[in-house]
Amino acid sequence: HTLRILPDQYGKIKTWLLILFFKRLYKHYDIITVSHQIKQNLIDLAIIHPKRKIIVVQNSIDTTFFDNPSPFVVEQLAVIYVSRIAEWKGHKDLIMAWSLLKAIPNKKLMIVGPDSLQGEMQRYASELNCSDSIEFTGTVSNSKEWLLKANIAVFPSYKEGLPLSLLEKMSMQLPVIVYDIEELASIIKDNQTGILCKTGDFHALAEKISQLYKNTELRKELGRNARSYVIQYHQAKNNQKEIEKFYDHTQPT
Repeated sequence: HTLRILPDQYGKIKTWLLILFFKRLYKHYDIITVSHQIKQNLIDLAIIHPKRKIIVVQNSIDTTFFDNPSPFVVEQLAVIYVSRIAEWKGHKDLIMAWSLLKAIPNKKLMIVGPDSLQGEMQRYASELNCSDSIEFTGTVSNSKEWLLKANIAVFPSYKEGLPLSLLEKMSMQLPVIVYDIEELASIIKDNQTGILCKTGDFHALAEKISQLYKNTELRKELGRNARSYVIQYHQAKNNQKEIEKFYDHTQPT
């Protein structure tokens, strides 16, 4: 699940030390990555020893559990983001975008997940005078209960592996708007399985939320396509076979 290491992400010295750490950590292991982008990044940085195997087995979910038998029953705008609150997850962008949607009445934004920023985003929402329409749930034991309350999902993250919570949203037939980073753009095909938004452009994020809310038929189409995609490519039972095959053919050295 290791995230891609971006050039000079932490400064040259820290980035070099991180690469060195991973080289030593993975030296004696065969590797399973959750995305082709992560695999290529590990190869490009020469982190994986040339004698070791590395394959991609993308994350998967039980789509029979994450199924919404009656989607789109919520009439008002109800947006959900299920993710840990952290610097690179794009919560600040989402709140800025939400503050621009003043013309939409009775809207609701549900930010679901543990808070690593000690209330920073709650304070930011208050500063932008939009906290009344945002609910921060904290850690939840069953995200499906919250997904059932939404009619649009978002994932404005700046870096990812392959997020299970995105697959869960798609499996629930929720139309999703995501930032166009490589890992997310490999899953979300614009206007087919979801909507892509330029990374960091919170004005565009607000506009796409508004447009999607006003277009019920597009929401339904994207939701159906999203669930079909997850069933075809991210069904848990299928990926389990790939993992078992990998372990069966990997011998310790």
